Amino acid sequence: MRLAIYAYTERGEKQKAILKKALEQRGNMVPELAVREAFQSCELLIFIGATGIAVRKIAPYLKDKFSDPAVLCLDEHGMHCIALLSGHVGGANAAAVEIASITGAEAVISTATDLNHCFAVDLFAKEHGLQLSDRMLAKSISAALLRGEQVGFSSELPWKGSLPEGLIREDPESGDAALHIHICAAPPAERRKDEENKVSAASLLHRCLFLYPRPYCLGIGCRRGADAEEVLRSCLLFLKRQGISPEEVGVIASIDLKAQEAAILSLKDRLQASYRVFSAEQLLRVPGHFSESSFVKKVTGVGNVCERAAAAVYPKIVASKTCFPSATFALGKAEIPLSFREKRLTLVIGGAFQGKHRFVEQWYGNRKEEKRISPDLDREELEPLIRIFLQKGDIEAGHMLREKAEQIGNRYRDAVLILPTVGNGIVPEDAKERAEREVIGRLSVLLSEQADAVWKLECGIPIRLK
Repeated sequence: MRLAIYAYTERGEKQKAILKKALEQRGNMVPELAVREAFQSCELLIFIGATGIAVRKIAPYLKDKFSDPAVLCLDEHGMHCIALLSGHVGGANAAAVEIASITGAEAVISTATDLNHCFAVDLFAKEHGLQLSDRMLAKSISAALLRGEQVGFSSELPWKGSLPEGLIREDPESGDAALHIHICAAPPAERRKDEENKVSAASLLHRCLFLYPRPYCLGIGCRRGADAEEVLRSCLLFLKRQGISPEEVGVIASIDLKAQEAAILSLKDRLQASYRVFSAEQLLRVPGHFSESSFVKKVTGVGNVCERAAAAVYPKIVASKTCFPSATFALGKAEIPLSFREKRLTLVIGGAFQGKHRFVEQWYGNRKEEKRISPDLDREELEPLIRIFLQKGDIEAGHMLREKAEQIGNRYRDAVLILPTVGNGIVPEDAKERAEREVIGRLSVLLSEQADAVWKLECGIPIRLK
C-alpha cells in the first residue's frame, strides 16, 4: 500500500516515526507528500492530531466515497484511531483496525452496517473486485437491510459460504423481494440482449443492483508529459484488441516515478479505476520473464514498467507489453472466487457486576438471533475439565482445553459469548477453585484467539480489545 502520514506536534512526530517504521517493515510505501498529491496517488492518509485538523486538510479535495482514499485520524497519544473517510470502499475501517493493532489504539468505526453487523454490499464488492451498477441503489439496499427487510440475491458466478442475514436466494423476476442483488459474469452493457437473458428485463431497472467483476490490472508506462487524450485513445485501442471492456479494468499500476503523471491520473479517472504505484526495487522483485528495454532501465531503474507493474498486482499476465507512441500497456488478470464471510464470534468478558449483560443488550439487543452463554452454564460445561486439571495436570488439560475452545467457538459462531473474568482478589485456598480460575482464564485466551471481536467490561466501561 502507498500511504502518507501527517503530524503537527512534537508528540505526534514521534508517533509518526514509530508508525512509519512499522508500516514500511510490512512492505508499505510511505512517501513525504503534500495532502493534495497524496489524495490523488495514495490509498491511505493518516493524520496524527485533532480530527478538526484532518477535516480541514482534506476538505478541498473530497469527491465521493467511491473515489476518495481512506483517511484515518490517530490522536497523538495513540489511544484512538478513527476511520474518518471511505470506511468501506476505501478500506478505512480495515486500515483503522490494522493501525490500532500496531499502536495499541482502539479502532473507532462508525459505519452503520458494521455497528449493526449487517451485510454491506459496497464492502462485499470491494473485497471481491466487483463494480456496482448503481451507487444510490447500493445505499438503498444497505438501508433496507438495516431496517430488517429481505433482499433477493442471485449470481451467474459460483460462490461459497452461507448467505448473510437479510439476503435470500431467489430469481429477480419471480421473487418477492423489493430489492435485488445480481452478480453478472460481465458488465451489464456487454451482456446479451435476448429473451433468454432474464435479468436484463426492463422491469428490473429500478430494483436490481448489478455487480460485475473487474478482474484486470492495466500496467502502464508513458513518456513524461504525455498527452492525456492520446494515452486514453491508445488504451482503449489496446483493450479493444484484447476483447476487453474498459469497465472490466479495476486497477491501473505503474512505477512511483509516475505517481503524479497527469495523463495516467486522467486515465484512472476516466476508467474509474484505482491507481497503484511501486518503487523500482519492488518491481525488480516481481517474479517472471519480461522483455527489457535498456533505455527504460536507464530512466526508471527497471527495464519493463508496464508488465512488471501489472504482475505486481495480478501475477497472471494475459497481454504482454504493447507499445504505442506515447505509452506502453500490459494486462494482468485476477481470479475472483466469490465467498461470503463465515459467521462471527463476539466475546464479552469482565468481572461480576460490571454490566456485561446490559452492554450486550444495548449493543446487540435488536438482533434476535444472537446467542449468549451465561457464567453459570460456563462452569457447568467446564466441570469435567476442572476435574482433569486436578487429576492429570497442566499439559493434558491444556490439550483438552484447546479442543473445548474450538468446539465452543464453532457452536457459537455468529453469536455473543459472555465469559466471566476470574483471578482477581485473593488466591483461593481450595484447589478446585484454583483449578476453576485456571481453566476459565485459559479458555478466555483460547476463545479470544478465535473471536472476531473481544470486549472487556472494566468499571462498567466497555473496552474493545480486538
